[in-house]
Amino acid sequence: MATALGFIAIFPLALMEELAFRSYTFVTLNKKYGTWIAQLVVAIAYAGYHIITGWTVFSAFTGPFVWAFIFGLAAARSGGIAFPLGIHFALNILQPLTGMKGEEYSFWSLKYAEGTPAAVINHTDTVGICIQAAILILGLLLTAIYMGKGKQLEESYSV
Repeated sequence: MATALGFIAIFPLALMEELAFRSYTFVTLNKKYGTWIAQLVVAIAYAGYHIITGWTVFSAFTGPFVWAFIFGLAAARSGGIAFPLGIHFALNILQPLTGMKGEEYSFWSLKYAEGTPAAVINHTDTVGICIQAAILILGLLLTAIYMGKGKQLEESYSV
């Protein structure tokens, strides 16, 4: 029961973040400065918010900063916050289920045998960072493609 309540609590938290970062804030910045600036400013603010809530700078900029570009593009493309909220919620549910956020609720987890060389463990961390870099590049490329088609957020999304 506690697990279900924990997962249910993710929804209002994700909704709060989407309201704060992908609604009025994003729309206003986009209208005034364009989508690229809106994406960058919101991504930095989103990472900063996570730092204030206790994340390390490294974690905030390899996690929330990266995903802010995906969430922002989803908001721009869909014309609302339901799409980015769905992605955000799914991401926050899947991370603990896949062992990325502790082992308590995970279907599987990566454990190293005692005596595993540090180089092997560091290699795993490097793979994770490379995956986040690929997600960032994908978010930037998709934003460029979206903007290249002449799309503007204000055409489809207004507050």
